[in-house]
Amino acid sequence: MKSKKILIIMLLIILILFYISNIRSIYTIDDMAYVIALGLDNGDNNNLELTLQIALHSSSDSKGSSSSQSSSTLTSTVDCNSISEGINYINSYIGKKLNLSYCKVIVISEKLAEKGINDYISTLINDIEVRPYCDVLISKCDTKYFLQNSEPYLEKLSAKYYENEEISEKITGFTQEISLLDFYNDYYDTFKDPVAILGDQNSLSKDNDGKTEKLGLAVFHNGNLVGELDYNETLWHLMVSNKFKNTVLTIPSPFSDSEYISLQISSVKTKKKINIINNTPLINCDVSVSARILSATMNSNYMTKENISEIEDFANSYLKSNITDYLYKTSLVFGADIDSFGSEAVKKFATQEDWDNYNWLGNYSSSFFNVDVNTKLRSSYLILGI
Repeated sequence: MKSKKILIIMLLIILILFYISNIRSIYTIDDMAYVIALGLDNGDNNNLELTLQIALHSSSDSKGSSSSQSSSTLTSTVDCNSISEGINYINSYIGKKLNLSYCKVIVISEKLAEKGINDYISTLINDIEVRPYCDVLISKCDTKYFLQNSEPYLEKLSAKYYENEEISEKITGFTQEISLLDFYNDYYDTFKDPVAILGDQNSLSKDNDGKTEKLGLAVFHNGNLVGELDYNETLWHLMVSNKFKNTVLTIPSPFSDSEYISLQISSVKTKKKINIINNTPLINCDVSVSARILSATMNSNYMTKENISEIEDFANSYLKSNITDYLYKTSLVFGADIDSFGSEAVKKFATQEDWDNYNWLGNYSSSFFNVDVNTKLRSSYLILGI
């Protein structure tokens, strides 16, 4: 009986010791270093250059403040053979365990993307710490510079700054929010090619002080970076792909060569119809636009029936020309279907084998386009001089 009690007590002691040892192995917030941005670039001797931007939480700040970029983040760079190896190197000297659970953006240099990034994307999407909804950005400057100069104008923390693509997409249409999951799915899709956010030094602001910006999109085909869209071309892309939300578009005035009219475009719907003729895609896009006039000159009277009709016709012509040029750029220059026309084209094929044999992404470069635009002006609430 005593031996049985002793055995039970020994088992309880072992369980308690096991539990305590597990508690001791749990990391507290002070033991962790949270990565908010991860950068990939060409390293020396064809190696990888890994840059991590790490958040400094308040307990690391003796003054209890993280009001500036320099005091709120730490940037660390190493040359390595793989992402995992680089993280291990940085772990060895920062004195904390790196954690990628709060990574907001993955920044990849343009030079590295031109060589192909299949292995890196596959590694990151399969890392259980990396959230699939962090953004993917291609930087025209080296990633270390981009991360060190990604200082927000109206945000105190870089982590907040990296989350503004969705807001920019909704307000301006100058870029598009592209998550790691979106990029990965499109990377291996047979219906479309992927795009990523494009980053560069700020060229719009006169007082950029070396800061970086996110305008436009990087275009991929066959796994490699093949080109880029500026912010205007990104707007046409969003319209054609039915991802457009809102923008202010300024067009020349049909009434005077020296004047311009600003339109707030709040709704765009594009219907796509695709025919395959002699193995060549013929793509029809019917674009419906809802807009409102924002600007007026002192002597203008844009709200007469005749003038409204003339502005609508001019807007139709302007948009048709630009969207058509954009579409031929995607096909003839990039050979990349970034507007998911393949999702409509697949309906023309009876079997998966027929679709695979046709090779839509290979044949997209021979596409012809027919674009029709129908713009409707709504009440603009302008105060007109009469």
